[in-house]
Amino acid sequence: MAANESSLFFAALALPCIPLRAFASGSIWLGVGAFLVQFMVQGAWGVIPAYLNVLVLVREGTRAVLPGFVYQLGNVIAAGNATRNVTRTVLTDPSSKLGP
Repeated sequence: MAANESSLFFAALALPCIPLRAFASGSIWLGVGAFLVQFMVQGAWGVIPAYLNVLVLVREGTRAVLPGFVYQLGNVIAAGNATRNVTRTVLTDPSSKLGP
């Protein structure tokens, strides 16, 4: 099974699992639903790094650098989230205990 076929297969399998997780009647079913959804998401997206590195989508000289670069780029994008959230909370709710 090719990488794109595997992604579509697991994404389709995840759809029936969503109501089990979203509308669970007890903690056992919530855990079962969460496990199944996470399993399907990992199955759908877990093949993407291999798909990008193995195929000719990435030049041979950058194959070793690309995963680390993308990881660090994600860190740079996410680095300001905490500061932005605190600033927004302080500005919108002056009675919060986050401000000076």
